[in-house]
Amino acid sequence: MAAASFPCLQSDVGGRVERWCALAVGAGSSALATWLFTLAFGGGDPLTPLVLQKLQPLIAILAARLFLGERIRGRFWFFAVPALIGTWLIAFADPLHIQLKGAEAALLAIGAAVLWAAGTVLGRRLSVAYAPTTVTTLRYAVGLPASLVIAVIVGGPFTVALADVPGLAGLALIPGLLALSLYYRGLQRTPAARATLAELAFPRSPRRLLVWCFCTPSSPSASGSVSRSWWPR
Repeated sequence: MAAASFPCLQSDVGGRVERWCALAVGAGSSALATWLFTLAFGGGDPLTPLVLQKLQPLIAILAARLFLGERIRGRFWFFAVPALIGTWLIAFADPLHIQLKGAEAALLAIGAAVLWAAGTVLGRRLSVAYAPTTVTTLRYAVGLPASLVIAVIVGGPFTVALADVPGLAGLALIPGLLALSLYYRGLQRTPAARATLAELAFPRSPRRLLVWCFCTPSSPSASGSVSRSWWPR
């Protein structure tokens, strides 16, 4: 996949702006953002990065307005606000008593949120110029060497246990390849401001999977919250 996508970077399809968008999405929104978010947990406080990651939709909505010229109508907020509140309730067992600790963790989490929000907005720009499969391969092609550079800088391991290979392959193919292909297919026809709200379904989906697959009960706040990420055109 990575090798097949490199000719797209050299072609005239989409223009120079789209090439820079591909580099930003692959290196920034994939590799660097994941690394920053992981570092944010290093201080031992998991709440700070989780809370500040909730800024991502707001940043994406603002960026979509500034860089893509998307119009944000008044009725948009009738759906956006309940979706954001619902995600907050789902994410935390005690959503009314959250304490932030550590400026370093906060800055790292905000950096990750900004990069992920940029990935949504720039991904929308790429989805207009390229086919969904091309955008997916571009993200892998740029993200893979960027991840390698980060691993070299931080001194991370380059090998995995043989027993972990099937699980890693499943992660790469299903929540990786398949999910990204569907995501960019949807971005072709979905404004970035709406797409970032649709992404709020993510914290709800794992809870349902835990209940269905492992019979793990959800928290009261998750069970009582409903977030809508769609609305009429």
